[in-house]
Amino acid sequence: MPRLLIVEDETVVAWDLQETLEKLEYKVVASVTSGAEAIQILSAIQIDLVLMDIVLEDEMDGIAAAQQIRDRFNIPVIYLTAHADEYTLQRAINTNPYGYLIKPFQERDLHTAIEIALSRHKREKYSAQGKKLVERLGNSISQSFDLDSIFNTTVNEVRQLFEIDRVIIYRFNWDKTGSVVVESLAEGLTPMLGWEGYDPWIAEPNYRDLDQHNQIRAIADIQTITKDSKQRQFLEFFGIRSELAIPLVRAEKLWGLFICYDRTAPHQWQQWQIELLQQIAIHLSIAMHQTGLFDELQLVNQKLQNLAAIDPLTQLTSRTCFDECLEEEWKKLASEQVPLCLILADIDFFKSFNDTYGRQAGDNCLRHVTSAICQSIYRPTHLVARYGGEEFAILLPRTNANAGVWIAQKMRGIIKRLKIDHVKSPVNRYVTLSFGVASTIPHLKSSPRILVAAADQALYQAKAEGGDRVVAGKNLSLG
Repeated sequence: MPRLLIVEDETVVAWDLQETLEKLEYKVVASVTSGAEAIQILSAIQIDLVLMDIVLEDEMDGIAAAQQIRDRFNIPVIYLTAHADEYTLQRAINTNPYGYLIKPFQERDLHTAIEIALSRHKREKYSAQGKKLVERLGNSISQSFDLDSIFNTTVNEVRQLFEIDRVIIYRFNWDKTGSVVVESLAEGLTPMLGWEGYDPWIAEPNYRDLDQHNQIRAIADIQTITKDSKQRQFLEFFGIRSELAIPLVRAEKLWGLFICYDRTAPHQWQQWQIELLQQIAIHLSIAMHQTGLFDELQLVNQKLQNLAAIDPLTQLTSRTCFDECLEEEWKKLASEQVPLCLILADIDFFKSFNDTYGRQAGDNCLRHVTSAICQSIYRPTHLVARYGGEEFAILLPRTNANAGVWIAQKMRGIIKRLKIDHVKSPVNRYVTLSFGVASTIPHLKSSPRILVAAADQALYQAKAEGGDRVVAGKNLSLG
């Protein structure tokens, strides 16, 4: 029942007006004689509409009071006055009133003016809230790629704004089935969330095939649907009496439905509600498109990262990824104070191998050497990387120098047993490798580059001594 405030300085007129209003089933919260009293009442009590006389008993007339009421409380005001002169009318118009009735007036005219004012104010209020909702939605889309969060926030805000029982987002599958993927629900109702439709009752049999993106379905009362309709049975199961649905489009194809439900019927869905849902549907389509682009970009980036992490020829860890792993292991083992070993291996006289046998044979040689090296390690924490053209790096956590030399010798033997011909090698008629081994207990104040430099120096010595050998670097003391 709407709550009204009467501002009238003539007692008899005020009594007569209150009696008429109560007869029309309005609740008169108070009747005052001055603008100051009206403002005081509005500061303390919730009022839906003010009926304002213009000539009042204090210095503030009704027009001045209405101006303050509009500015401070945003409550609709209808003037009830005997003054119809141009000056008074113009002053009243400047306060943006919701009605202006000249005394004496008919009861029907008063009732009509009040209903129009209440309806207009409600529409303006919802319109303003709807604009803010769309603005917030737009900001969320520009700042976030979290589609689930955007969906959930939207259905909750629409349900609260429309003052209805249930709002859902229904998504179609490729085979014309679908499911409820998001739901905002009033307390005590049976949820639809997660419900899967193997028949398109929720979307109507022909709705899935619609190509017109702007088509909207508004049902004021489901009793108008054929009684034996599966769609009606479905809606009645969930206690639904009225429905407003709008399509959601992604990449110019029907993706799903944004549906509002209510238990009241008939529920005449307002034009502002339909227009608001159309704006929301556009924004959600943008969000879905934007999120899809973001997901595609993430997938591309992940593929690029995978490519950067793996050497395409040998399928070993790449140099870049190896450097990152070395940094991580260094920090980890520094805190545990256990050794970290690094082996650097290089194919002897590989350039002459390529010159003699060709690029394809060189690639096959690298693959065979890779397989042999990988056969020599036995812990999941050991890491083999392609460190350069014909150079390999083997990272061995929790391994001292002696164990590292033993593993390198094992690799050297397996590779020699492959008997890959290398007629231009001055060391052996088959492919051989040289190894440099270094091990230390990492320290947080030192860099893993020290370990790399030590292994590299040992490898240089192995090559200088003719190749096909393992050389251990000097002990590193970092503490």
